[in-house]
Amino acid sequence: MNGSFTSYKPISGMHCESSAMVNALAFLGYRITEEQIIGAGAAPGFVYEKSTLTREVKRKNRGK
Repeated sequence: MNGSFTSYKPISGMHCESSAMVNALAFLGYRITEEQIIGAGAAPGFVYEKSTLTREVKRKNRGK
């Protein structure tokens, strides 16, 4: 690892904290899903809800 982020492609997620953890771990070579991150921490601080509304908002934001 040379400390450069130029070749890393970020992974989008549904929640800022859990997707940040997924990206940090992926950069270090660990392959783990956002759902696994939330389950590992038991998610006491926030609610994770996967819904069609979230997907629609992300889809609309991509078009801007």
